[in-house]
Order: sequence, then C-alpha cells, then structure tokens
Amino acid sequence: MKTEIRTVMVPKEKAFWVADDGTTFERESDCVDYELEACRKQLADSKDVIECKEALNHSPFDGGEYPESHDYRWFKPLNENGVELLNKAFPSSYAKLGDDSIDNWHCVEYTVYDNECWWYELSGSQRYANELLELLEPELYGRSGYVTELCPNCDTEVEMRWDVEMFGYKAYCPYCGQRLMLCDECQHPNGEYDDNCDYCTETDSCRFNKKSDKEGAR
Repeated sequence: MKTEIRTVMVPKEKAFWVADDGTTFERESDCVDYELEACRKQLADSKDVIECKEALNHSPFDGGEYPESHDYRWFKPLNENGVELLNKAFPSSYAKLGDDSIDNWHCVEYTVYDNECWWYELSGSQRYANELLELLEPELYGRSGYVTELCPNCDTEVEMRWDVEMFGYKAYCPYCGQRLMLCDECQHPNGEYDDNCDYCTETDSCRFNKKSDKEGAR
C-alpha cells in the first residue's frame, strides 16, 4: 500500500446577474447600472416622455435643500408608458410616479454614485413661489379675487380669478368645460363655514343654479 497526493476539482456554484437583454455580470451593482443606463437612453427617443433639457440641473424651488453635487432633470410623462419608463429609469425608494403624474412636470433628483432618486412635482415649487410672492408683494400677488374649487366632473382642482358678486356662483371648468358650482365660496362667504346649502339631488339645482336654468348650465 502506498499514499498518493491528488488534486480533486470540486464544482463550486457562483452567482451571476443577467440583464433584461441577456448581458451577464459578476456583480449585482454592475448589472443595475447597466439596466438603468439602458432605460435612460430610451428617454431620448421616447414619444411617451418630454424632457426640458434647458432646465438641466435646475433644482426645485420649494424651500428644500438640494446639493449641487446631485443631478436634476425635468420630465413630463404623456401617458402610462411614459410613467412606467420614468419609474424604471429613475427608481425611487421613497415615492413612485403614478397616473396622476401624466401631463404634469416633475423633477428627478439623483446621484450617479449610488443611484438614489427622488421625485418632485412642479406644483410644489409653484405653491412655494406663490406663497413667497404674497409675502413680499401682497398688493401685486395677493390671492384676493381668486377662487379654488374641485371639479366634480374631471376631478381637477381649479384656481381662477373670479368675482362671485359680479359673476355669481356658477362657472365652467377650464379643463373639461362642464358646469362648476363654486360651493366652497358659497359656504364660506366671510371665511367662516356657513351651513346654508340648499342643493337638491333630485333636481340637481340650488338657489344659484335653479331648475329653470339647468338646461343652459349643462
């Protein structure tokens, strides 16, 4: 009997990461970077998304702190495909774009080194700017003379210049064109709630939209 020293090859499993197009990577981070870059390249030719390239690296103006070392881009998704593509290209662990993002401008803040992303609505910057202007120049930018109402037909919040004493409490939505009763103004005549609504569900009328006026109000 004798002793021999032999080398035995033992099979060893190793994990690989495979991108959607079949490209294989040994590190997960490399695969993630590759797929994100592929999605972001699609944005340039996509008909489902608009990017304002002139606003590149313009951060939102909403009172938040935005590091100069981060990147900022502005997009408007035109449909559900656009929303899906933006969520893939800039996946955020904080909040995703939804269907209510369609046809609205949004800014994405992101970092290249760790792929962190944050989404911001343009409307947030608009509100902040309006509030600041009201404080700085109340005579020019005060909101007196404006009314705000949620349209029950298209579910859009409408803000417009309107004098209820001159034009009454019946208006028309600028988005869908349907009748828009200014119920909030009616029930807050002096800034305080006044429970004086006489709306009738059977006739779809009230003192400011009488039954005889219904045909012309539609």
